[in-house]
Amino acid sequence: MTKLAARVASVAGSRTSGARNKARLLSAQGRNVVNFAAGELASLPPTGVLAATSEALSHATNRYTDTAGIPALRDAIAARMSVETGTLVDSDRIVVTNGAKYGLYLTVLAVVEQGDEVLVPAPYWGSLVSQVLLAGGRPVAVDTTENDFRLTRELLERHATDRTKAILVNTPNNPTGAVYPAEDLREIADWAAERDVWLVSDECYSSLVHPPARHVSLLSVAPHVQERLVTVNSFSKSFAVTGWRIGYVHAAPAVVDAMKKMQSHTTSHASSVVQHGLVSAAAGAEDAFRADVLVTLARSRSLVADRLGRIPHLRFRFPDGAFYFFVDCRDALGRSHQGRRITDADVLADMLLEHAAVAVVPGSAFGLDGFFRLSYAIDEKDILLGLDRLEGFFADVR
Repeated sequence: MTKLAARVASVAGSRTSGARNKARLLSAQGRNVVNFAAGELASLPPTGVLAATSEALSHATNRYTDTAGIPALRDAIAARMSVETGTLVDSDRIVVTNGAKYGLYLTVLAVVEQGDEVLVPAPYWGSLVSQVLLAGGRPVAVDTTENDFRLTRELLERHATDRTKAILVNTPNNPTGAVYPAEDLREIADWAAERDVWLVSDECYSSLVHPPARHVSLLSVAPHVQERLVTVNSFSKSFAVTGWRIGYVHAAPAVVDAMKKMQSHTTSHASSVVQHGLVSAAAGAEDAFRADVLVTLARSRSLVADRLGRIPHLRFRFPDGAFYFFVDCRDALGRSHQGRRITDADVLADMLLEHAAVAVVPGSAFGLDGFFRLSYAIDEKDILLGLDRLEGFFADVR
């Protein structure tokens, strides 16, 4: 067989998608699996979004749109960002993409060349590393475990070289739920300016932050770096439309032009129907939905924290944002369950699925063994059932 391109061998499939799909497959086979691996809200999208999308189907939305997205949606995004960041955002600097994941990939392709190094705080969302590899770059993991899962100037200095081309920042963070305060972001932005490197800010969970914590956009605290700053966001998490694949990017004109070129030759543009359906949501018409979601998530977060705190061998840092717990299971490693040794978090995840019918994502998917990610965005009854099963499993770990 003729060889595939070498770039294919440099990456594996998404581990988070793999864990989610494995749980769904077992469920389809009749197994009652509690899927803590899900990275999406359990609810339906807002009724207003559904109505607007349905209405869009009856209009002339079957045609191609502008490569960067329909003007109405880009205008609404720019206006919203201007209010939220306190910085005037021009809609010409907005590109609507097929999900934030594709927006991040286009960003990496636009700024990373063969051999460039990109600093990625670990634990990280696995696709960030794979995208750098696909672009020919070298991801450099920066372990943030000892700093509440946040980057510092000292950590950046320790890992930077003359090949460093970009920094990837993710706040609120997936998988840890860590939210960066303004002073940390200013420090990172100043360092990027001094080093003349690109700064890529993944803010896909920006609306899912629990008070007293609050989301701070890099653009709002460091407008002086906006020519080297790329901000990526999404509708998926906050409006429960993960399957619709709709995200957006704000960047300098040169980056926007590069992204438009690449998008024009790959996906052309994001779904026209979905774009039209989300205009009013982008303008703020569905903010009540997002507020209700946050109330539900806060209740679920407290429930999970209370129960996890009683389970032996597990520890956690209370998450301020997103909808995940990144659970420290290192005390369980080296122990056994029903005669089988738990050598690492991957083995533990397999055992949880096999013996407890609970799906979690092992920390290796995020570049850090000894942990697993647990989503609390699922239905409360499933959360309770899953926690019962986790407690029963770990009670038998010796």
